[in-house]
Amino acid sequence: MDTAAAHEQGLAVMTFARFAAMPLDARGVFVRGVVWPAPTRTRVHLAHAGTPTTTHLAVDLPLRLHEGRAGFLPWLGIAAVRMLLRQAHDPSSLAVPVAGDPYCERAWDMTGHLASGWGPDQEAEDSMPANVTDRVAYTVADLLGDPLWTGGGASARPDRFLLVGFVLRRPSVVRVYVLPRGRGGVVALDLPLTQEKGQVRHPGGYLGVEISALFDPHDTTLDALRVPDSSDPYCEECYDLTRWV
Repeated sequence: MDTAAAHEQGLAVMTFARFAAMPLDARGVFVRGVVWPAPTRTRVHLAHAGTPTTTHLAVDLPLRLHEGRAGFLPWLGIAAVRMLLRQAHDPSSLAVPVAGDPYCERAWDMTGHLASGWGPDQEAEDSMPANVTDRVAYTVADLLGDPLWTGGGASARPDRFLLVGFVLRRPSVVRVYVLPRGRGGVVALDLPLTQEKGQVRHPGGYLGVEISALFDPHDTTLDALRVPDSSDPYCEECYDLTRWV
């Protein structure tokens, strides 16, 4: 597994995760997931508020750009997605069917355009306020190195795992994709977004610590939490942590 690419994917996750909490554009399109379909590209799942989680529309963006320049550029990725949403009267008409993704049926492929040097001008950040009740953003941010507080990074515990994606599976569960150190492949972890009585679950900064403990080579907790899920092409193993954390 390409660790350098995993770091770039982590940056893409960090870039778009905040738009799970506030709309990406004026029409109320939210990010519903960021997955890693190939080593050189990231896929951003989009949907209007209230849209069923099985009908996402997606945009594929390159993790590395033209002229040998390495690294994912957050502003360029955001601006490209916003431009598509702004110019398309019917965004789905510009997308093509994709196979093997259980979370979306159609996707825009922007990898060729951006990798060859095309790109919109940098746009100023929207002034729309964040939705502080959003549960996906709480969970994902707790596993990343938040740039506002820690200087950024692809993991809260890079010595144990790298966060390479997430997707909202249903209103109470988010699936996060991590690349554990020393395990070789991407692992999916299903995490709860609500408490037993339905209140929003705020990780409070401890989720990264709890997850990192699971990847201690001497810890066997994960063995009892493994669940079969052959329908997810973005991971090699899947674990249900909804009752564990």
